[in-house]
Amino acid sequence: MQQKLAPVILKHYDLILWFFPHVSKFSRNYKFLLGDRIENLLLDILSNLITANYSIEARRKNLIEANLKLDHLRILARLCKDLNLLSFKSYQYQAEIIDEIGRQIGGWMRSN
Repeated sequence: MQQKLAPVILKHYDLILWFFPHVSKFSRNYKFLLGDRIENLLLDILSNLITANYSIEARRKNLIEANLKLDHLRILARLCKDLNLLSFKSYQYQAEIIDEIGRQIGGWMRSN
């Protein structure tokens, strides 16, 4: 029987689908350093969330790691806005999603 994915995993997956095309439009100066860092963080967070979904023993550790990486992502996204790699509207959109993901992770941590 396949385990149901937590809603935060689906929300984060949607963030990945939104962010990857934006990163691909970064100028060459930023795509390989900043863009790769963002893509790796997004995928690492997804991995932490999936592991937390399937492993009760490792849940808290993985949720804490995901939350920490989410904070890193927040700062890098702000840097992208300040470097004009993301418009203010795009920054605002992803910031709202990141905040929602953070709240969902926090709620998941409190429920266990």
